[in-house]
Amino acid sequence: MLMTFMSCYMAHEARTKRRYRHASSASCWIIHGPTILMILASGLILMDPLRHYLQDQGYLRASMYIPNCPTRSYQTPPRSCTQSSECGAHHCGGEFYADRQGQDCFTCGMADGAAVGLTAGHVGRCSKGAEAFACLSRIGWMVTIACTYIGFVCFVVGVVWNTNLHLKIRNRWKLLRGT
Repeated sequence: MLMTFMSCYMAHEARTKRRYRHASSASCWIIHGPTILMILASGLILMDPLRHYLQDQGYLRASMYIPNCPTRSYQTPPRSCTQSSECGAHHCGGEFYADRQGQDCFTCGMADGAAVGLTAGHVGRCSKGAEAFACLSRIGWMVTIACTYIGFVCFVVGVVWNTNLHLKIRNRWKLLRGT
């Protein structure tokens, strides 16, 4: 909502600047650049929440994380196990258990994180797949990292450009330095 209002404000500012377009022979990019960057930023920043929504509704099957990622997050305090039911009393579904409903769900896996499942007679640690950078899939990297951060860069550049903040800082710097 805020991004929409800011985009509308910048479009209004661009129309105001259009009056000076003929006098200064400014290009279309100079006049509408901040608005274009703000609209682009809005779309890029909203890609990750849109991906979450589409996955939650079942419209998008692509996962943000690599399945069975070897990077593991261990239960605190550490708990040894020989089967997943030793990781908690509440069954979360599948091979996952938690101490109480609403807490993180864990499964019994190898202590070194090399494999999730255990063979008979081995002792492991209660762990879960880590939501870490190392476990992001291509979709995760593109949407969560690239789109979000490129969107915020476009947002900052658009706002600074529209407010002429870079010129104001430069002029203040020159005034303070006496040059």
